[in-house]
Amino acid sequence: MEEVVGLLKDEAQCDTMPLEWMKSAANITINLTADALLRVSIPVGPNQKPEQCRRFRQTQWQLLDSNLPAMNNTELETEPCLDGWTYDQSVFTSTIVTETISIAGNLLGTVNGILSDRFGRKPLLVICFLVYGILGICYAFAPIFSLYCILRFLMSACVSAIYSKSIVLLLEGTSSKWHPAFVTATGLSWSAGLELLGVLTYAIRDWHMLQLALALPFFTIALFTCWISELVHWLVTTGKTECALGELQKIG
Repeated sequence: MEEVVGLLKDEAQCDTMPLEWMKSAANITINLTADALLRVSIPVGPNQKPEQCRRFRQTQWQLLDSNLPAMNNTELETEPCLDGWTYDQSVFTSTIVTETISIAGNLLGTVNGILSDRFGRKPLLVICFLVYGILGICYAFAPIFSLYCILRFLMSACVSAIYSKSIVLLLEGTSSKWHPAFVTATGLSWSAGLELLGVLTYAIRDWHMLQLALALPFFTIALFTCWISELVHWLVTTGKTECALGELQKIG
């Protein structure tokens, strides 16, 4: 069935394989090629290419008979794409649209340095963890694609801020001789996280539940971050000397 689901030769056409239809017609379509299924399901437009916004209301099996004379598609009843669209991923598994959303979000996240210099590293990090958790829950249940893209954009901005602020907290709070080790450990931790993501994805096959599993731990991390002391270096440079002394006494 993978060949059938990935049947498209153009950018996108109506999804012609809703689950219940596949179950009821599996004995018919199992041996169909992708081109044949496309022919009986999607009308041909004026440019002699499959329509992207219409599909046949009923599967036109007679179109598979090469002995029949050519039929005018306008005589056959059609309907809009009621079950969404299927995209051709035979060449590109992702597109510039999906990649650009994340990259643009990462770019937005780079402005967090200005905010952290004004309000502190710790508060901004806690807020980013909480916001990511909230956005992640909304992302898992996004009802429309435009909202999905907006949430993905904002989540990428939070990830960028979390990554940069975590490194800043480590580097500003330790001696310079430990900086190479901490930067290396940070990079390795992200790589290990991607490996664990693969394991988690294998265990949780529903992407809604997977997204929830990724978002909910951020609330616990935010709570843990609340117990981290603000950097003495930032407190001194912003004139909060009493707070800096208090943090030094805690350390001592």
